[in-house]
Amino acid sequence: MFEDRRYIIIEYDQVTDEMLSNSISSNNKDNLKKSQKDGTNKIIITVSSDIPSCFNGMTSYTHDKIREIMFDINGDWFPTELSASIARGDI
Repeated sequence: MFEDRRYIIIEYDQVTDEMLSNSISSNNKDNLKKSQKDGTNKIIITVSSDIPSCFNGMTSYTHDKIREIMFDINGDWFPTELSASIARGDI
């Protein structure tokens, strides 16, 4: 289902207009998935599996791998308040 997509994690301030125009997720970086932890300022850009050259040198992830990264309760992408609830045993 998502074999034709790749996901790239990039610092918010490094995103260029060219990257946004090659994104299949949004052309506005404020609408992209943002990291949740304090002190991080990253977003996830979705591109086609034929990765545009403006992303050369950046790590791309498959759908399964990006889900694994996003659902790591100790990672940058899991909502802080939810991971705190899990750690307390509330959930």
